[in-house]
Amino acid sequence: MANEEKNKIVKYLTELIEKHGGIIEKYLGDGIIAFFPSECETALLCALEMQEVMNDLRKEFSEKNLPELKIGIGVHYGNVLIGTAGDASRMSEISISKDLSILQHAESATKRYNKSIIVTKEAVAAAAKEAKSKGKKFNFFGKKVEEAMGHELYYIYNENISREL
Repeated sequence: MANEEKNKIVKYLTELIEKHGGIIEKYLGDGIIAFFPSECETALLCALEMQEVMNDLRKEFSEKNLPELKIGIGVHYGNVLIGTAGDASRMSEISISKDLSILQHAESATKRYNKSIIVTKEAVAAAAKEAKSKGKKFNFFGKKVEEAMGHELYYIYNENISREL
């Protein structure tokens, strides 16, 4: 796949993260770590919308005979400390949290279970609580896939995206 297509994907996903109030902490080769400081519900909505955009991009790339694109998204609700480290000659961002390990485990579970979005029970509970406080229900479909590191993992999807990668 050409850099033009890769840049297009990163641009779309970055715009969606920012649209939903997310802050990109870092780009990791084929991944993005983002935080959603205001609400967990927005992180889940963003994940669902990212997969909807990927459906459209897959169709477009297929028409150009490009390889099929798949992304796996992990979502967790927890605490993180964000800051900078270094000195005047080299500064970099740093994130410290046990919850980052849980997030990475959720994201890697997308590959094990061939599911497009894996979220922790904490993320589902936080999103449901936030929606309820606004007098609405957070709507998605999901099913538990495992319990690991003391956290239940679920795959989620909606009527517009596939349950699978």
